[in-house]
Amino acid sequence: MKYIKSYNPFNNKIIGKLGCDSKIDIDKKIKKLRKGFVYWSQLELSKRISLLRSVPRKILEKKEEIAKLISLEIGRPIKESLISIDMIVSRLNFFLNNSEKYFKEEKIKIDEKTTNHIIFEPIGAVGVITGWNYPINIPLWSIIPALICGNVVMFKPSELSPLCGLKIKEIMRSAGIDENIFSLVMGGSEQGNYITKSNIDMISFTGSYNVGKKIYQVSSTNIRKLILELGGNDVMLVLQDADAKYAIKNLIMGFTKNSGQACNNVRKVFIHKKIRNDFINDLKEEIKKLEMGDPLNPNIKIGPLKTQKQIKKVKELISNKNYKLVYGGEFKKNILEPTILSVNLKRVISLREEYLAPLITISEFNDINDVISIVNSYETGLTASVWTKNIKKGKDVAKRLDYFTVGINKIGGSSDQCPWGGRKKSGLGFIFSKMGFIQFTNVKNIRIVK
Repeated sequence: MKYIKSYNPFNNKIIGKLGCDSKIDIDKKIKKLRKGFVYWSQLELSKRISLLRSVPRKILEKKEEIAKLISLEIGRPIKESLISIDMIVSRLNFFLNNSEKYFKEEKIKIDEKTTNHIIFEPIGAVGVITGWNYPINIPLWSIIPALICGNVVMFKPSELSPLCGLKIKEIMRSAGIDENIFSLVMGGSEQGNYITKSNIDMISFTGSYNVGKKIYQVSSTNIRKLILELGGNDVMLVLQDADAKYAIKNLIMGFTKNSGQACNNVRKVFIHKKIRNDFINDLKEEIKKLEMGDPLNPNIKIGPLKTQKQIKKVKELISNKNYKLVYGGEFKKNILEPTILSVNLKRVISLREEYLAPLITISEFNDINDVISIVNSYETGLTASVWTKNIKKGKDVAKRLDYFTVGINKIGGSSDQCPWGGRKKSGLGFIFSKMGFIQFTNVKNIRIVK
């Protein structure tokens, strides 16, 4: 049997060793899910909801234990890990409280004799394959809606956060969801590839563009339904009339949360040249207040980067001659102090590195049209933000940005009531809201003529 090891990125110590599933194991699990689907899909929606309500309750009961595991395995500061547990419990309860409304049969009167009935049916077996940086929240964002919709789920966590994946399995079992309804596959790319090439009916994937592209290509042969959340390169546009102090406060949170290792962290900041110098000076003063160190320390804001691959990429970025180091840039073991790089607006067009770290690049501008042209040329389109006291101007700029979520005086983030997705190479499909739930169903149109 092959094994994967889990390690603590703060001290590089091994904290777990788990066996990988073989192809035969995966086939057996899919077979069990097929049998379980017959039962689960026929169970009344209200009964599925009732059973699944135990999941957020079980999570809340083990809040401290789960938060500590997140911080140990991926290096997220414990204070943020605890908040993330409250967030996932709240979000799951929102799903459960609103799903009956989402799936209510829709009647559309076509003419005096014809009425169409729109109903939502389960798809079958859904594969959920996710990354490591939000190892509890992101998987459950797909797992629970898929189950509510009457599907069965095969979940493969990242090989970089297998213990958190195992914890999700424990939670599901304690909530009464057995292996015929929800199964866990442990392993790396070999297991992920095998699931992708199997006869699974749908895949919800969160991870890199390159892996997402492979899943898309394989799935195209059998027209499989997909949700792909492939990350982004968040941009922040600070106009001349912006409330600079408020923008800086949000920027600090926006590029340092999860130690800079989130898909919607701010990466590139564009500041009007007339406020650039004061903005950067004030930003540096705020950064100096942030503590770095052991993520289990509740006072810590910046923990370690998870992978040596990312550390190498960030070091190369900092040493790139196209950038000027403005602040930070030093590593203490695996921890990068918050870093600011300056880059000329003309050069930023061709510099499109994607990374996971508490690092931002700053460029000054005079004409907002130049910035809009540059940021729309990027291949990703997940989140962006515009900062101005003139809301009408901000909305006009937001409408011109080719990004799925654009915040005005707010960092682009998700809401339970609204769909979350990406444009261009940032993804395909949605999660959250009614639009997100429908992704996990087959829509049927029944035409009735009297």
